[in-house]
Amino acid sequence: MKPTNPFGYNPNIIYSSLTIKLKRIPNVLIVPVELSLDANSSECRRFKASAVWDTGATCSVISSKVAAEMGLSPISYNKVCGVHGSKDAPVYFLDIILNRSICFKRKITGGDLGDGQIDFLIGMDIIGLGESCITHGKDENGDNCFVFSFLYPPTGKIRDFAAELRNLETQHRKNQINNKARREYESKKRQSKKKKR
Repeated sequence: MKPTNPFGYNPNIIYSSLTIKLKRIPNVLIVPVELSLDANSSECRRFKASAVWDTGATCSVISSKVAAEMGLSPISYNKVCGVHGSKDAPVYFLDIILNRSICFKRKITGGDLGDGQIDFLIGMDIIGLGESCITHGKDENGDNCFVFSFLYPPTGKIRDFAAELRNLETQHRKNQINNKARREYESKKRQSKKKKR
């Protein structure tokens, strides 16, 4: 029998992943990242940073503070719009490294990220390049667990929970019908044996 591959995994592709496990559902999803001008160069320093995953942001943003610390020079300027109006923002070319194994070379906008606790904002320009999944339940010890996982490159397999639920419900109904038919068959078989006696 041919083995099934429900996640669309291709053994010819090298996948990388990032998983964050927490004991409770966070208000904000923060992950560690590294930032570099060239992740492949041993001469370029990697800056450790705290990054927020933000599906409401079209583009990723580096804080002005971290950009200054890294000594970044803008390659261009973009007009960005926010709640306080529009302004020209610097654009940098950076390597963003997740979990020491996933590296994205991207144009990143510089900007103010608030109180200085967040160094980097991961927007849909990066999130959309991979697959993300958020789940919560019990871990192997039976404790509450919140898990965020990111896979790159994407497998191409669409995860549709509504379709999966429909399939499970259909399979459950089929099992109930089969079990009922089996019980009726076994009952008739027992009755037939009794009559023969």
